[in-house]
Amino acid sequence: MFDRFLDRVQKMLGEKYLHFLFGQVEIVRGSRLQRIYFLVPKAVRVLKNHSLVHKWQEECLVNVERSSPEAQIDDFADMVNGQYISFVQKQYDLLRKPWPFNAAGEVIALCINATMLTTAIINSILVLVYVGSYSEHSITAQDIHFPNHLSVYALTGFAAVHFSLSVLWLGFYILSYSGWIIETKVDQWREDHPQLQSQLNHPLYRLSLQAKIFFSDGQLLYTLFLLAFSFLGLFVSFLFNAVNTIDLCMRIPILAKVIESITVSVDQVAGTMVLGFCIQYMAVGAGFLLFSQGYGFADKDTSACSTLMECLRAHFDYGFRSAPVWSSAKLTYTRFTFDYIYNLVIILIMAAIISGIIIDTFADLREQQQSIQEKMKSSCFICSLSKSELERKRVKFENHILKDHYMWAYARFLLYLDETDPAELNGPESYVKQQIKENNTSFFPIARCIATESSDAGEEHLEREARVKDLDEFKERMNAMAADTEIMVQSERGMKAEMKELRDAVSGQAQKVQALNQLLTSDEDEDKKKKKKKGA
Repeated sequence: MFDRFLDRVQKMLGEKYLHFLFGQVEIVRGSRLQRIYFLVPKAVRVLKNHSLVHKWQEECLVNVERSSPEAQIDDFADMVNGQYISFVQKQYDLLRKPWPFNAAGEVIALCINATMLTTAIINSILVLVYVGSYSEHSITAQDIHFPNHLSVYALTGFAAVHFSLSVLWLGFYILSYSGWIIETKVDQWREDHPQLQSQLNHPLYRLSLQAKIFFSDGQLLYTLFLLAFSFLGLFVSFLFNAVNTIDLCMRIPILAKVIESITVSVDQVAGTMVLGFCIQYMAVGAGFLLFSQGYGFADKDTSACSTLMECLRAHFDYGFRSAPVWSSAKLTYTRFTFDYIYNLVIILIMAAIISGIIIDTFADLREQQQSIQEKMKSSCFICSLSKSELERKRVKFENHILKDHYMWAYARFLLYLDETDPAELNGPESYVKQQIKENNTSFFPIARCIATESSDAGEEHLEREARVKDLDEFKERMNAMAADTEIMVQSERGMKAEMKELRDAVSGQAQKVQALNQLLTSDEDEDKKKKKKKGA
């Protein structure tokens, strides 16, 4: 019935009219699959085009664990219960505030796009009009490098706009995210440290924890980083705006992956660099012990260094770029061995390790991104059934992932359960809510679907339908027999009533006949008495 109603409404008002009004999910309850229909929460309907909510959903698709179907569902449920529900409620609360606070997503998007534009304009002007290069004057002496004062005014204006937009961006980011992040992290801290919850009652400890969470937000620190250089670009030197071009690269997906490959592997690269410094230190010590004269490098002759610190600093600066250069052309076995090991370990292996870490990380990120996109196109997120498996059972994949197992319908359903009074929930909804309280995600239909199970039944399903049809005919016959029996019962009741009336009538007639006989007998007795008197 609901499907017919849905089809008619979609034909009249479009396919997406009911998408944010009614939701449906399939759950496992015991050994049975059940379909639940629910009213989508008002917060979801109002925020259907909210850019920040869409951004969270995109990040969820990237960050969710995909090692196995069970791990994927568990992580997705944790992210929905721990982040999505509170984030949607936070953004819905912001909508009740006056403008522009109720348009935080649009303001942040405007600030990002406008700062990108002003960054490009500022640096383009710098490249075209900046005069001079290296000098000993103060970096704040801008007039030396800009003979035309009009360019200074233009750069100052664009830098002021850039700084104002950066401040606005930071403010609305804090408004939209920071409070929610602090609340979410504090709740998580409570779960991880139940024995320390009493410490949150102390204002100083609670404030320190909130401050730690506040400044541990990577996106906030990145925004502060851009704001700092925007400030320096406005009040110190326009050249500081060159740093903000990194944000332009972050907005280009392929360049963002390159930057991410460096930042993700920064620990490995730093560790490799420490190893390289240690090897350089060993090389300096070995050179002191093995040779009477020092050596330099291709970029600079450092053979005249007089202290270990001076020689070590020269090795750190030039030693990674070239091999040792000797003042004497004589090649000894010791020098050959030293040069060979230095070239092999420091110049080749260490450089290859660092570049290999970055390249491998970039390749892994690209592969991970492609794998996620491929999985989203070829398998259902909820049940993990592949597109080919579904279509072999005559189930349209697009219809399945957008209707039967729409992943965000499950997120909306969990939000619906969180907001609805338990007394108003029906049996299946109460069951799911109890499972959530127990941190149990077994109600998700992993590797199961109502449509595929109906298809799996095959001929047995058709035979069952045939048996149902036969049973319907049998029911019709039984109903007809019951109707006939009812008529017979009513006829019998009528006959019994008539027989009773007849018996009553016969009994009355018998009583009358008996009374008449008694009357006749009494009359005969009186006649006999009269005759006897006359004879006497």
